[in-house]
Amino acid sequence: EVVEGDDDVEGSSLDLPPRRVHGVVVMCDITSENSIEQALATQMRIRETHRKPRKRGGRGGLMPPSILIANKTDLLTDVHEGFMIGAKMHRHVKAHKFQKWFICSSKEKQGISEAMDFLAPLALAFAEKCKEEATERKQEKERESLFDRILLHKGSVFTKYDRLGRPSQRVVWLSEDNQRLCWGRARTAMSKAFPLSHIKGVVRGLLSTAQAVSTADESGRSLTLIMEQDHSNRKSVHLVASNEKIFARWMSFLSIISRQNQPSKPVPPPRSMPVPPPRLESRLHLSTTTTMATGSPP
Repeated sequence: EVVEGDDDVEGSSLDLPPRRVHGVVVMCDITSENSIEQALATQMRIRETHRKPRKRGGRGGLMPPSILIANKTDLLTDVHEGFMIGAKMHRHVKAHKFQKWFICSSKEKQGISEAMDFLAPLALAFAEKCKEEATERKQEKERESLFDRILLHKGSVFTKYDRLGRPSQRVVWLSEDNQRLCWGRARTAMSKAFPLSHIKGVVRGLLSTAQAVSTADESGRSLTLIMEQDHSNRKSVHLVASNEKIFARWMSFLSIISRQNQPSKPVPPPRSMPVPPPRLESRLHLSTTTTMATGSPP
């Protein structure tokens, strides 16, 4: 896919997501200093965009191949001037990380094919590299997810507060079927378990008025599970993790579960529109038609 764009035009190729860019061609008028400066500024913008972290829409430093095409070389008639411009362009190409630069004349249709023949295999190789990197990132996330799931099954130590604010140390773990949250004095001594589907929300901090709970809340590792009310009349579970890693791991997992348990908003039924009364012209027409059909005098 080839996308043309102008640096000054809204919606140009510079606005494309970096994941769609596999090769860059920047063109300038070699006889115009302003055009050359704009071309170099464009290259800087492209590199800055790709240098951004992926979470901010960039490519994390993975740069597509780029070439610079110097157009209108047919207008250069002075040999010395052409030599000086060529030396300056060579410095620009090196400083702004272009793979190569080409001289061309769109009027005489020279140089474009050579430039594209050079860029095409680089762009294809870059696209393949992007695919490989995406596969590696996906596999890494899967490994991290599996590692986290194993740790969740193994269990973590929390301080759990009951309804009266009394603390007790408990091991909290995810059941082997990934359907229940369990806790007990030890991994082999389960005292309570409830379905993950009962978790309706999770918030940082301990939502309790008990003094002991309020003091524990200052650790920064506390969370409250908002529960679906069941036969035990349980509305919330107050937990304090033993360290930051445990807190982050469980907070992330429980947040995902609570979002999945949120009911989708029902689509409201369409409001019935009142039927407007017939216009005066329609009533007159209907009346006239009826009168004529019955044979009554007008």
